[in-house]
Amino acid sequence: MTENGSEIVFISEMMVTGKGIPEEFSMWRTVDSWVLGFNAFHVPAKKVASYEQKIANASFVICIVPKNNTLEYVESVMGVLSGTNSFAKSFVIQEGPCDYFQDKPAHVQLEYHSFLSSVQGIFCHNRMDCSYFKPFNHNTKRIKTSTNLDYEIGVPEEREGIMVGGTVSTWYNGWTSSAVALNSKAHQKDDEPIKMLGMGRNLEETKKLVGATPDIELLDYLSWPEYMKELATCNYAVHLMPTNAANSFVLNCAQLQIPCISSENDMSLDLFPHLMVDYRDYERAKELIDKLRDNQRFRETCLRHAKNNVPKYHYRKVCQEALDWMVKLA
Repeated sequence: MTENGSEIVFISEMMVTGKGIPEEFSMWRTVDSWVLGFNAFHVPAKKVASYEQKIANASFVICIVPKNNTLEYVESVMGVLSGTNSFAKSFVIQEGPCDYFQDKPAHVQLEYHSFLSSVQGIFCHNRMDCSYFKPFNHNTKRIKTSTNLDYEIGVPEEREGIMVGGTVSTWYNGWTSSAVALNSKAHQKDDEPIKMLGMGRNLEETKKLVGATPDIELLDYLSWPEYMKELATCNYAVHLMPTNAANSFVLNCAQLQIPCISSENDMSLDLFPHLMVDYRDYERAKELIDKLRDNQRFRETCLRHAKNNVPKYHYRKVCQEALDWMVKLA
């Protein structure tokens, strides 16, 4: 139950049931931080039929539609929301890029659109996403990616290296980000090592490509604490990701005070506006990483801006803003 007495049920793919995420939880993925920030009772999508009464009694219901098994999820959740007259108090949080579901079969898209139109409102990752979803539901609002800024992460006094934020795939655009790192003065003149996050997309092919590029170390898929510890050792980050979604990598860099050259999205605009480029603009991205090396004043300006703005992404603040909107619509 939240501070104002609202009881929130959160439905997603996670298999945790109930209020099983303690505040000292060390994973801190975006979904986990939202569940904790709302002080919500979590129900796995596969078990939603067993919690009809819980949903019926809730003040609000928040759903995240998964990228996989979409139809099964939507049909089961819509059935429960309909049977408990809960659509008017239910909200959907965008999952992935706004247009991701256009690649689904037509009947899945129609069911998904029906779901979006039936709920009270939609939370979106970016301001432009809010506009995108307006044809399906006129109540849209940005919900920021959030994290626990109180979580202590050991930051070494001496840092080195450039972190590339994702694999060689259309989702992460790791090839362009790697090219920026490889040709930077930081690598060419200072021998700053280059690391690439081993995310799930196109990982096997990325291993082959990176294997032919000995200057890049491909990291294993890491847990959140391991990933943050590894990221904290770096001096620069490059994340020219065309997929306009939650962009938690940029937030984590700001949290750790690592300048991150990133593609255009709301997170970059808020935290690293001086380092934001079109994801295809290799030349501008290379200019910026070299400027970070050569111009200490510029680097300090970028980091100061990030430090001043990152507090708005604390999970408690993000979820309170979202709750205030839900209460207003109720």
